[in-house]
Amino acid sequence: MFPSESPYRVDQVVSSPWLLTLLFLIQVLFAALIHWFAIRERMSWWWLAVTLFCFSTTVFFTLSCWGTSDITKLNHYIDQFAVFLPGERFWWILAPVIKILPYRMATIHGLVATCFAALAISLSRWWRVPAWGGWWALLLLTSPFLRGFLQNAQTRQAWTALLIVPLFLSVSGFLKLRMLPVMTSAALGLFSHLTALPMLFLASAPASWQHLGSLSKLPRVVKIGVFTLLVASLAIFGQSVLFKLSDYINDMNFFSLYSINRSVLISEVLLLFAVFSTCKKRQISWNAFKQCHVSKALLLYSVMFIVVQFGVKFEIYPQIISRFADPIGLFLLLSVLRWFQLYSDKQMLIPLLVFGLVIWGKQLIDPNGLDCGFDDDFLCIPDRWPWQIVYN
Repeated sequence: MFPSESPYRVDQVVSSPWLLTLLFLIQVLFAALIHWFAIRERMSWWWLAVTLFCFSTTVFFTLSCWGTSDITKLNHYIDQFAVFLPGERFWWILAPVIKILPYRMATIHGLVATCFAALAISLSRWWRVPAWGGWWALLLLTSPFLRGFLQNAQTRQAWTALLIVPLFLSVSGFLKLRMLPVMTSAALGLFSHLTALPMLFLASAPASWQHLGSLSKLPRVVKIGVFTLLVASLAIFGQSVLFKLSDYINDMNFFSLYSINRSVLISEVLLLFAVFSTCKKRQISWNAFKQCHVSKALLLYSVMFIVVQFGVKFEIYPQIISRFADPIGLFLLLSVLRWFQLYSDKQMLIPLLVFGLVIWGKQLIDPNGLDCGFDDDFLCIPDRWPWQIVYN
């Protein structure tokens, strides 16, 4: 019988370290080619390298997330989405498409992971540093800050966070985007996951926190649009979010420790060292730092992430607060990319990138504790072709 509570049954899996290692090395190779072609201004080849990088990313994450509990659960309950995912209408509509995809939700997760990579590459183009696109994509994909989204296959929340990213980029002043597509994307996120409403507030924090000083500088249409979206969201989804919040407080005790893992703590130290080194090299004083809107966003999300870590460590409603480690981590990493690009010191991110690559390489080549078929581990791939899979 399929279990009614997590961890869900994980079967039809096998470990294949060499296959996943090969796919990962292919991603690294295409990231290097993206860098090489951009430096030589051969942009047609750059686009080809980007396409192949994204394709290899999709294949890698589609296969490697197959053995996770959430993917197993959603693949099994796909025919009951209308009942099983109340309030998440986006997935109700998409369900007929998901059912015909190879490996169902695993493919969706592969595509969502690819969207994270495409986001980083797109930002490198918009910020006129296309050579760094592949490296920035790998920095996101391998970052311990996003372990829940990418390795634990929290696909629906990860997709929702991506839909809210344009709002974050707009109110943070990182990009000038048209308000209609920004609001449309954020509104679609509200129908994708119940955490979208609090994530909207997190994404809007740079505009609403008075000490950032950015609210007064935003165009009136942006202020009105953000305010209208937040008020409408509260009116429509507030009751559902409160019900879910009550359920988490009273009935759920599970929470992840990803945000306080040793790899996250080391990443924070590397990031802190990089920021301090750049400030010293560029002679950025504290007064200059706190007057820069990008620095303020970087500081704000750093503090938010530390608050999450504090809550998880000392178990202050950890079943709730741990759910927001990845969204805050995403906004923090995007702020990091913008900050180092602004101060023309992108090389200082290399230690953080190398650390992520080394961790992934070690996991792939020597997967300690991987017990495919008996646990819900990332890196367990399907043991058969899509048409041979049994979902019930």
